[in-house]
Amino acid sequence: MPNATQGAPAVSVIVRVHNEQRKLSRTLRSLLAQTLPGLEIVVVDEGSADRSYELALELQKQHPGRLRLHRQQSAGAAAAWNQGIALARGKYVGFAHVGGWAEPGMYAALHKACESRAADLCSAPYFGRAQRMAWDFAASHRTWERSECQQALLPQAVANYRALALWGKLIRRDFLLHSGLRISEEFPQGEETVFLARCLARCECLVTLARPFYHHTAKRQPSPSCPWAREQRLAQYTQLSALMRETEVDSDENRQLFCTGWMGALLEICVREYQFSQDEAAFYRKMITLAGEPQVAEALPRAARAALPSAQLQCYDAFMARDWAALRRLAKRLNFARKNFLLASHPALCYTI
Repeated sequence: MPNATQGAPAVSVIVRVHNEQRKLSRTLRSLLAQTLPGLEIVVVDEGSADRSYELALELQKQHPGRLRLHRQQSAGAAAAWNQGIALARGKYVGFAHVGGWAEPGMYAALHKACESRAADLCSAPYFGRAQRMAWDFAASHRTWERSECQQALLPQAVANYRALALWGKLIRRDFLLHSGLRISEEFPQGEETVFLARCLARCECLVTLARPFYHHTAKRQPSPSCPWAREQRLAQYTQLSALMRETEVDSDENRQLFCTGWMGALLEICVREYQFSQDEAAFYRKMITLAGEPQVAEALPRAARAALPSAQLQCYDAFMARDWAALRRLAKRLNFARKNFLLASHPALCYTI
């Protein structure tokens, strides 16, 4: 892996692209317009079938020495980010999402903040897709030492997974190399959330800025009914819970904060595109077990009820009211199978119908 040497770029910004030629130009041009001298742009193309690579090649010819291109077979977002880190020559690495764009002074501000405090990590808020809200785990301009990062920022960060995004961050490359931190490639979309949480837990010095610079245009997320998407969200929840225990910040107050922050993600998996099969019901029960928090256990059944079609909703309410006669009539009319969501979720129904 290349070492930083005299004359090496101050910052390497990694751009992962896969079949996004319509959005790529805006992203790359915003990086080429950065005011920070010597900024390197590392484009990792995952075997795009459109003209994404050719477009990047044209910009490379127009701006010699500014862009570096690497092409590889598609292996998921995490593999591309990790490859970009391996190829980067800068003292610091940043990440840009295709379609998003950075204001001209972004990397100059982040680099200045890192250098002034010898920081491992610098973070600024980023604008979400709606452009009405900026996300970050600390919207303030200040320096945080390791103990403060763990005790104050980590609980806030893991409670708000939107803040744990690659955008608007600058990370010292030697810190990543020495700590062995990599983005997990277990899931197609990678584990940037857990990766950044671990960076936050291990960094000796963090600088946060109050001003947003990056404008993120999110791609449509995979459906929560997609098996790997559901398992990824649960894996994130489990790993972040473990990280809180490792860093000894899993107090009752922080656990409640964490649980409340992830309530939306857990409910989303339950509510959207619910199939009411036996597997789905087992998954629903597994979430309650993993969450292990009273407020989650209370909220998830309400979410399941909200997801029921009107006919099944009548059955659910009859069961909760223990109105067995009404339940038998409804079940007979609807011809429910034993593997139905209601039966799978409430085994007692098997003996009452």
